[in-house]
Amino acid sequence: MIKRKWNLLLLLGLSFASVCQAGDDIDALYSRIAQKDIQALNELKALAKDNNAQALAELGFIYEYGVAVPKDTIQAIKYYEQACHVEEPYGCYNARYFYLHGLGVMQDDVLAKELADKTSKADIDTDAQTVTRLIADEIDTAKQAAESDITQRSRFIETLRQYAGGGSAMAALITRLGYSKADILHLAELWAQERDPELNFIVGSLYDSGFVEVDDKKARSLQWFRKAAELGQADAQNILGYFYLNGKRGIKRDLQKGVQWYELAAAQGNADALINLGEIYYSGTQVPLDYARAFEFFERAAKMGKSRALNYLAWMYTNGQFVDTDCRKAAELFAQGRTSFADDPHFQVTCEKDRQARAEAVAMREKNLPKLTFNRDRVFGASQGSGYACELEFVVKTDRISSIENLRVSLALKNKAGAMSQQVIAFEPFGLNTQNRNLQGYKSDTLRESTLQPVYQPEFCDVDSYSVTAVTGMVNGKEMDMLKAGIFL
Repeated sequence: MIKRKWNLLLLLGLSFASVCQAGDDIDALYSRIAQKDIQALNELKALAKDNNAQALAELGFIYEYGVAVPKDTIQAIKYYEQACHVEEPYGCYNARYFYLHGLGVMQDDVLAKELADKTSKADIDTDAQTVTRLIADEIDTAKQAAESDITQRSRFIETLRQYAGGGSAMAALITRLGYSKADILHLAELWAQERDPELNFIVGSLYDSGFVEVDDKKARSLQWFRKAAELGQADAQNILGYFYLNGKRGIKRDLQKGVQWYELAAAQGNADALINLGEIYYSGTQVPLDYARAFEFFERAAKMGKSRALNYLAWMYTNGQFVDTDCRKAAELFAQGRTSFADDPHFQVTCEKDRQARAEAVAMREKNLPKLTFNRDRVFGASQGSGYACELEFVVKTDRISSIENLRVSLALKNKAGAMSQQVIAFEPFGLNTQNRNLQGYKSDTLRESTLQPVYQPEFCDVDSYSVTAVTGMVNGKEMDMLKAGIFL
């Protein structure tokens, strides 16, 4: 369907500049009317009396869908027709819909065609006029389905969204068919208020993607995502999990809430949530490392064809994490996950050599321990709405193949004013192979690992010095105090 829509778009010869967009004043009036502001409705009607086509069309929308007023199809048609006679593109196709299908009025194919023809075709070629009729018919069909079955409302909104988001020419065409981007958002918000989880999610995603221009789109999208999540929408639950786990959109980091939202989404079979949970237990930076649970989540998502999950499984077979090393199986999974590992003729040879090296490291772990080097690297500014002041990058490296897991480094940071701050830095597993690529197949030093530590006090973004006070973790399968063992430099 999407491919077909892009093919249709190529036929259009529209100039987006020729289409009148919704004015800020009328949008503002609509927002007030949606909040049951009678004065705003009177102001909009006053504009309509002055033959403002946009105001007339907006009133048609308000009465068609019952926005703060009782639904009144006859009144809606009246306003749409008036708008159409004043200035295209307003109202013509909206009124056409009712006459074409005999809704609220006698069916009248001739009048329906006249209303459609009234929309200017000055900058649409002949083929595109045919396309216009095809799209109008598809939208009409989706609209009729939505009106007879409320479960089809989200499909109708998505149909409009895909067309309106198909570039400026397509957006201009859809506006001529009676649905500006503002109209689409207004309708989605109106229906979402009836506790439809999917529509609440769609509204959130419309704001989040900048479908319409508003100053506080991130705050608005969070509001709608939260409503959708609370109503049980799995994608929204997964998004909330991400926000809580990473401290986004002004939400303070909360591991427990983040995992809870992921688990709710995963329980519904949401593949992204399954992968996110798998990553949490695989990395072991926020919870104790648990390869068994990670493998379970990745395997469930992989059965849905998710490349990221397939690549994680391949990496676990490469490194012998929870499962025995199986280089052939790993290569097959990487091929399914479409990473560059699949094209590397040396992958399986290196994988087998690394397996032997890890086995030797375990056998000799009491006599041949690795040496780990640690340092602070760069400082990154905080992203907007993160809640923290900056992020400090720390890097650790092993001098040989070794399974380094659950690594925790306790630090005492000292800023230039002499103040101290205690931090615990957690690292993901590393040092298990010499492929020198990450699990996506990009070049990466696999004996090195870095992490970003959020800092909430801005005075500690400029660290003068630090001291390592404790280092714990597993080395080749054995819990170890690395400072005491003398392997942490």
